[in-house]
Amino acid sequence: MQRKTVVSLLSSASTLLLAGSLQAGEVKWADPLPNTAGVKAADATPATPATPAVDAIPATATSPAVPAVPAKPAADAKPAVVGVPATGGIGYEWTVTLGNNDSADFTGSVGAKSSYEPTFKAPEFAWTHTTDFVALNLTADAKVSIMVTRQQGVTDASVDKTTNALVLKEAGNLLNPVVAVWKNWEESGVETGSFNPLGKTSWMNELAYVGIAYADKGQSMIIYTVDLPKGKYTLNIGGANAYEPNGCAATNAACYTGTHGYRVEITTGTGAVDHMH
Repeated sequence: MQRKTVVSLLSSASTLLLAGSLQAGEVKWADPLPNTAGVKAADATPATPATPAVDAIPATATSPAVPAVPAKPAADAKPAVVGVPATGGIGYEWTVTLGNNDSADFTGSVGAKSSYEPTFKAPEFAWTHTTDFVALNLTADAKVSIMVTRQQGVTDASVDKTTNALVLKEAGNLLNPVVAVWKNWEESGVETGSFNPLGKTSWMNELAYVGIAYADKGQSMIIYTVDLPKGKYTLNIGGANAYEPNGCAATNAACYTGTHGYRVEITTGTGAVDHMH
């Protein structure tokens, strides 16, 4: 599932074609000059004027070569394409590459119950398609801090199931945020509708669980900090609005259902790194 653009790296701060035409000019040829007639001799029987030579048909000049149409530049590669559906893997929504003493931030929206759906069977009780996956690439060992907060004013896009029309509306701003972390990227498993945000998932064969932070008391912001060696990591952003006992009441539809906006800020710094294997 691919629905968001790639986050560009920000030193301070979550994925095309050219067209042209050619037109040939019109070439006109000048009329050829007629041959000169023969000259009469004086006092002599006038010579029969020489029959003018038939004007030679001018050879057709070679038309100027039409310049070749320049090749269209290749489209920029989409770094967020990790796990193409045809070959399996997670359909990551974001790709972020960070070095040490670096940062990036992005906004999006996820489902209110996307990290904890009470009707799902444990341990795979999170929604795959209403949470957002982040492919994080660390180019250096770092202490990584991931902050997830509620965000107002996020535009949520969906498709009307009856008309197939694109529907834009503002997401809610009542998210109880969640972030889970695994080592590696999942590029071979076949996605199903659910996964385990607290550990190993049956279809995520390449991931090794690192940890989680979630709003267990209805907090509007969470921060997860961990020392990580350089390498690839998978993050998942979701919502725990239905988590008991401090989530939203099921009767509070504005909080318990729908999508809600978030803002993620990832920062890296120097820390004591425990090299994972």
